[in-house]
Amino acid sequence: MCKKFICIILIIMLLILNCNFVFAAEETIDNIIEGANSFLDAGQNITKFNPETMQQAVDVLYNIFLGVGMVIAVIVGIILGIQFMTSGSEEKAKIKESLIGYVIGCIVVFGAFGIWKLAIMIIS
Repeated sequence: MCKKFICIILIIMLLILNCNFVFAAEETIDNIIEGANSFLDAGQNITKFNPETMQQAVDVLYNIFLGVGMVIAVIVGIILGIQFMTSGSEEKAKIKESLIGYVIGCIVVFGAFGIWKLAIMIIS
């Protein structure tokens, strides 16, 4: 029963997919070139780069990423601190190892933001 059903579905799919429909209008080379030229002419009047808009977008992104980075750093720091205070001596050694990674991560994240801000200031 299952094999018959699969065979019927495959036959229907082959019949449907075998039909070729072409909806292209008859185009001459002149119409194609004329359409391309109008497309190019429409794009020439658009301002390609606005430095003020780009600066505002970069500032917004910088502030969002910096805020998210600070919040994550504070939350992880609080969690590690609570774990350190409530754990035994063997667990404190494991938390100190993760604390080293936390400090290195904070240095990398905030160093990257500092480099980004410095590069933006130098460019502008």
